[in-house]
Amino acid sequence: MLKLWEKQFAAEYLANYFYKNNTLLRFTPELRDFLTTNPISGARKRQAILFCAEHFLRQQFAANQYLEFSAGSRKNLRNIYNHLFNQLEKFPLTEKNETINAIIKIEKSHYKRLRLFLKRTNPFYSKVCQKEKERLTAVVCDEYSAQFQLKLFHLQNCTIDEISPLLDIGCGEHAFLVKYLRKLGTIAYGFDRMQENRKYLRKSDWFEFNYGIQRWQTITSNLSFSSHFRAALCRNDGTEKLFYQAYMKILESLKIGGRWLYAPSLPEIELNLPHNKFEIEVFPVNDRDNMTCIKKISE
Repeated sequence: MLKLWEKQFAAEYLANYFYKNNTLLRFTPELRDFLTTNPISGARKRQAILFCAEHFLRQQFAANQYLEFSAGSRKNLRNIYNHLFNQLEKFPLTEKNETINAIIKIEKSHYKRLRLFLKRTNPFYSKVCQKEKERLTAVVCDEYSAQFQLKLFHLQNCTIDEISPLLDIGCGEHAFLVKYLRKLGTIAYGFDRMQENRKYLRKSDWFEFNYGIQRWQTITSNLSFSSHFRAALCRNDGTEKLFYQAYMKILESLKIGGRWLYAPSLPEIELNLPHNKFEIEVFPVNDRDNMTCIKKISE
């Protein structure tokens, strides 16, 4: 059953939800046949809901990495798929043509709910989508090697004691930096919305993660938190306030003498930090962007 849903998401990969009457947003013939003859309920339904919600989000991030989905909105998304499976569970097995027409009606209302979900959670998205295209272009969002990040953050010559414990914000699906440092004996953790919950990795986003108080000696975030913060500042749609709150929580989680290293820099925020609490250094990365090191010197 999940294989059919996997094929379904492959068929609608990068489908533009804001293109009128998008022909990509319909169930495949195989999925239609399966759903009309195999009601999904119980544990199978719960598994399918989680699977579909996760794949839907991954597809949206592939089109625009600056989309943000809170815990509440992700719950609403699961409710949308729950509603779909509830409709299909009650599906009347009648004459074939009637069955096909009924499932087409269900899938149209399902995709309409998903489109409204995107508009409500990320109002800017419908404005930036190229509405003349059925399929959007995937964004390039590479994960950088551990060696590259160590050099970027000027950590390549630091001892384990100088950087432990370390938290990598937006560590990526493969968590290259965290895994590399742990092999060297560093106490290192990471979280990312594309991660899985493991011993030292967490599936979370920057608004919900529990950073703690005076917990970390080193925090890193390369092209993750600060680039999304910059995008929110440009949009000026209210989400920048959530980023600012998270920014201050991250600073609170540093030990005295601890450092937060991130790229790109956020000069509009950094200039307003109290100088009696933080030392700020900015290092050029290229002709356009800088890396910032914020050291906590007092509470």
